[in-house]
Amino acid sequence: MSKKYLFLCLIFFFSLVACSSDGNMSNESADSQVEMDTAPQMEKESLHEIGSNEIRNEEMNNTEDTSDQSKVEEQFTERKIIYNANLYVETPKFDQSISLIEEEAVKVGGYIVSSSSYGNTDKENRSGSLVARIPSDHFQAYLTIFEQSSDMKILERSVSGDDVTEQYVDLNARLKSKQVVEERLLAFMKDADKTEDLLKISSDLAKVQEEIEQLTGKINYLENQSDYATVEFSITERKNEIPSVENESKHTWELAKDQFKESVQAIFAFVSSLFVFIIGKSPILVPFLVIAILIWTVMKKKKKRNDTTPS
Repeated sequence: MSKKYLFLCLIFFFSLVACSSDGNMSNESADSQVEMDTAPQMEKESLHEIGSNEIRNEEMNNTEDTSDQSKVEEQFTERKIIYNANLYVETPKFDQSISLIEEEAVKVGGYIVSSSSYGNTDKENRSGSLVARIPSDHFQAYLTIFEQSSDMKILERSVSGDDVTEQYVDLNARLKSKQVVEERLLAFMKDADKTEDLLKISSDLAKVQEEIEQLTGKINYLENQSDYATVEFSITERKNEIPSVENESKHTWELAKDQFKESVQAIFAFVSSLFVFIIGKSPILVPFLVIAILIWTVMKKKKKRNDTTPS
């Protein structure tokens, strides 16, 4: 009886051991199955996380670009205006007026771009043209100098202004964006191993750098045009024909002398006309003159005879 009980106990023990090992194996296979099932999901989650990061980075970049543009707009709150002026001037002092334009331009920190004149003789009225670049801060004051000048008469004046602030801000924002792309391409070039990648990045980098140069040139042009106003002068010389005070006596003597000459010429003309008339009409006038003399002589003798006869 005891042997039989012992045998049953052994069988029950081995059964427990077998069940335990099967359970462990099933648990291990279940765990491996779970790992196999969760691996793709983890990979998907990892890829999703990377994509999300890229999207977040892109959004951050967009936000940075927007903030950069906002900073640029805040930085350039001062208006960028290109001023131009055209003055048509008449002056009796041609050389002095040109010197005044050049000297006043230098005084306010400007410079002369071009200068030309036509006609060099004293008998002809000279003309010329000048183009001056004046700092925008002194633009109005510079024009006022010639408007108040007694030697310069402004016949025509035109002033215009072109507001390029929006264009200037847009160019600076585009330049900032291109510079960011340039930095990224330079970083990619350092990490690139393949020749094909290097060539592709080099080509893209060259295009971006060319665009940066073009944008920089446009920005510099707008800055120069807005910082310095352009003033164009068209000058005509006008001779002063009115005699001055110191020459008034000389002018009076000339007038008197001209009047005397005219009077003498009138007398000579009258005498000459009378002489021509007498000579021309002498065949008719001589007989009438002889008859008139005879009549006057007869009448004189008759009157004398009457006076001597006693009453």
